[in-house]
Amino acid sequence: MQTHWSRFNNILTCLIIVLFLVTGTLADDSACPPRPLIVYSPFTPWFHFYNGSSQYCWDCASCVFIRADETRKQQFGATALVMGFIPSTLRDVSWPERRIVNISQQLPPIVETIVRALGLDPHITTVDGTKQKSLRIMAEGLAVNSSWLARWAYRKEKWVIVAVVWTSGTGLLLSYAALSVMELLSKRSALGCTYPVYVTTWYILAVFPAGVHVFFANRGSQLSATEKMVDQLQPSTTSSSRGQAGRSLDEGQLASSTNNQTERKKATEGTKFDCHCAGEQWFVQFPWALYYILGTLIFTSIMAVTVIEMVAWFLCAMFVTAASKLLGFFICMSFEATGEGRHRLRMSEQKLDDEMNFQYT
Repeated sequence: MQTHWSRFNNILTCLIIVLFLVTGTLADDSACPPRPLIVYSPFTPWFHFYNGSSQYCWDCASCVFIRADETRKQQFGATALVMGFIPSTLRDVSWPERRIVNISQQLPPIVETIVRALGLDPHITTVDGTKQKSLRIMAEGLAVNSSWLARWAYRKEKWVIVAVVWTSGTGLLLSYAALSVMELLSKRSALGCTYPVYVTTWYILAVFPAGVHVFFANRGSQLSATEKMVDQLQPSTTSSSRGQAGRSLDEGQLASSTNNQTERKKATEGTKFDCHCAGEQWFVQFPWALYYILGTLIFTSIMAVTVIEMVAWFLCAMFVTAASKLLGFFICMSFEATGEGRHRLRMSEQKLDDEMNFQYT
């Protein structure tokens, strides 16, 4: 008899628990807006359905998933997956060679940090074994042969370049504002529902890995210059009394060393075109890796993204990328000789070459 009562009590307890769960679910469902309004509601923020504290944005996102059927939930998962590819694809992978900007002189550290944060890689061109052409003319030749935009920029005066810099900067600010509006009108990020500008903040935070990149890159350049200076100051160990065999051995070792350095340089320059900060030390690549992981996390955490919202996110990210590339490129061009300045530089260098040739003759 006690066994039957114990079984009955267990069954009754289970029924009461299930009743409470069902009642709670029904209460949550009744607190949500109607299904046709909440499930498919693109560009509709939480404050369209609720009035009061910003914490209601959590309730709005929860109601979307409570009211949605399995097909709609599958669509939300697919759009979240596609959203995760936006930061790395649009910023880096889509145009590896388009990131390279040929310049003729080292940019100031702050300027180089801004340019790298905008998604470009300033590349100083060098002239190996000759002084007939300046670095500026060599950079001009590489840039003119690479894109129509560089060809156009080198023909314009400095004030035109500065005007384009201001225009590109204004466009970048407008695209940042569009991203902020998109996140404000969406179901927000699951990382922090009440903070509406996670995506825009992620774009701005690029200055930190870019600063690390510039710091260690400049430090590496200084160390390389110091080592080269030390090598030049070392006295030659070659004696005039050495035989022909000894001289041949030294020349062979020198040629082998030169070939190895050339191969390493080609390999390093080749990897620079493959992906961002390739060929750099791990402590330069690590901040960029964390940055892109954070971007993927932020974009995928935007809740309940519909297809039309995903297209709008993609277009906004495209505008941000285009404005960033233009701004970074013309910032680099503002430090180059363009227009009449380029012509005067050519004339002065030609005059200097003629004087040197006259002295030698």
